Amino acid sequence: MQRYAYGFDMLVSFRVSFHYCLPLVLTSLFFVTEASAIEKFAQLGFVVEHSDNALRSETSPRSDLEQRTELALQLAERSRVLSGLLDYRLDYSDYRRETIEDGESIEGRAELVWHMLPERLNWSVSNVSDDLIRDTRGADTRSNRELRNIFSTGPSLYFAPSRVDDVQIDAEFTRSNFEESTTQDSERLAGQAIWSHRTPYRIRTQLGYRYDEVDYLDSPVQNITGQTVFVGIERPIARGEYMIRLGYNQFDVSNRDDVEGTLAEFNLLYSLPGAHSL
Repeated sequence: MQRYAYGFDMLVSFRVSFHYCLPLVLTSLFFVTEASAIEKFAQLGFVVEHSDNALRSETSPRSDLEQRTELALQLAERSRVLSGLLDYRLDYSDYRRETIEDGESIEGRAELVWHMLPERLNWSVSNVSDDLIRDTRGADTRSNRELRNIFSTGPSLYFAPSRVDDVQIDAEFTRSNFEESTTQDSERLAGQAIWSHRTPYRIRTQLGYRYDEVDYLDSPVQNITGQTVFVGIERPIARGEYMIRLGYNQFDVSNRDDVEGTLAEFNLLYSLPGAHSL
């Protein structure tokens, strides 16, 4: 598929952007705490791009000029009572010849953690928005994308039975909504309990149990429940840690046979310089 006319690439694109600090009064509307550290960042950009095949089609190429406005916004706060992060990007595209319908896209996340009892009891609220391809068999164009929104909330409890043992109990409710693919809309209830033991070799051993219940709101598959039992180890490294887990899964799917299997999981967590952690 040739992207530009006359057999050679000729992309006309320019971007103008600038940065500015948001007024403090704006951030105070999001987080109001004592002894807090608030960070702010915003960026505005403009892009003009011409393509002789705006539809990404091999059989019916059509040229068009896209004018796109981009806005990126970040707010972050950390204090003894609240930790919050707002990180969103908004785009609006206008097609002069209307080969593709004008539209906007939203991607980003908002997180808020209330430290009810510092290092003992937290309550988290988060919202994640993604701009996804609706039909993976089609071209990646504005008309083939949709918004997915995931809202989650729940408590986390931590306590230490001894100097070398820790227990963490989590519960979470999650609601997922799709702009077009409504058969994937769902609600999830999840709970997890993990006991960990610190060894003299900077390694933590784990024993855990997790329960999940997923209800698809508009789908033939109405309900899925799952249980997982696992053991694992964790070890810190520079700016992060790695984790290995092995376990057993069992899932009960409504109107279908149960599914059983083994769990094998490896995670490597690494914090980049300047990354925000709640």
